[in-house]
Amino acid sequence: MSEATGPDEAAEELYAGPPAEFVARRDALAAQARTRGDRAAAARIKALRRPTVGAWYLNTGARADLPSLGAVLELGGLLRRAQADGDVPALRDLARRRGPLVAEVVRDLTALMAGQGTVATPAALDEVRTTLAAALADPTVAALVEQGRVDRPYSYGGFGDVPPAAAPPEPPGGSGDAPVDLAAARRAREEAERVRREAAEQEWADASAASGAATARRAAAESTVGESRARIEGLEAALTAARRELAAAEDGLADAAAQERAATARLDRARRALPS
Repeated sequence: MSEATGPDEAAEELYAGPPAEFVARRDALAAQARTRGDRAAAARIKALRRPTVGAWYLNTGARADLPSLGAVLELGGLLRRAQADGDVPALRDLARRRGPLVAEVVRDLTALMAGQGTVATPAALDEVRTTLAAALADPTVAALVEQGRVDRPYSYGGFGDVPPAAAPPEPPGGSGDAPVDLAAARRAREEAERVRREAAEQEWADASAASGAATARRAAAESTVGESRARIEGLEAALTAARRELAAAEDGLADAAAQERAATARLDRARRALPS
C-alpha cells in the first residue's frame, strides 16, 4: 500500500483483512496521512471502526462473491420496489423467499469461514441474520454489505424484519366514492398485516430451527466429551496396569540376574575344585 493511501483505499484494505489486525493497520494508515499533511484523510481513516465478528463474516462473503449473498441483496431491491409501489401480493410472495435465502447465506458463510480455518460462532451468525434483515429494508445497509464494508450488526425496527407495505393512494372522487375507498384501504391494510405476520412467523421458524440445531450440536458435543473422558479413563486404567506389570517384570529381571550371578559363581567354584 502506497504512502498516498486515501480513506476509500484504506477502508477497502482494512475491511478485507481480519479484525485482529484492523486497529494497528488503521492507525498506521492514519499516521501516514497526517505525515503527508492530509489531516482530513487522517481523521476519516481514524474514524473507521473495527468490524465485529459477524460483520467480518459478511465482508468476507462479499469479497468471495457468494451467490446466496447476492440473491439476498437482489431480493431486498425487489422488496423495496414492491413496497414503494404498494404491491401487497408481491410483498407477500417476496417475503416467503427471505427466510430460506438468509438461511442459505448463513450456511455458505459457515462453510466459507471453515475453509479459512475459522469456526463460525452462533452469536456472530445471529449478527449476520439481523444485518441481512436490515439490508432487505435499508438500501444504505445493503450497499455496505455489497461493498464488504460492514463494521457492526444493523437491525431493522419494523415488525417481522419486513418493511410495511405503503398505504394505497387516496383515489380522486367525491363523497359517493368514499365507502368504496375505505373498504379498499381496509383490505390493503389487512393484507399488509397478514404479510408482516407471515414474515414474523417465518422469523420465528428460522430462530426455532437455529435454536434446535444449536441444541443438537451441544448434545453431540457433550456426547463426544463423555466418550473422550471414558476413553481417557480406560487408557489411564490400562496405563496403571501396565506400570504394575512393568514393575513386576523389573523385579523378576532383578531376581533372575541375581540367580544368574549366583549360578555363575557356583560354576566357577566347581571348576576350580576339579582335580587337575
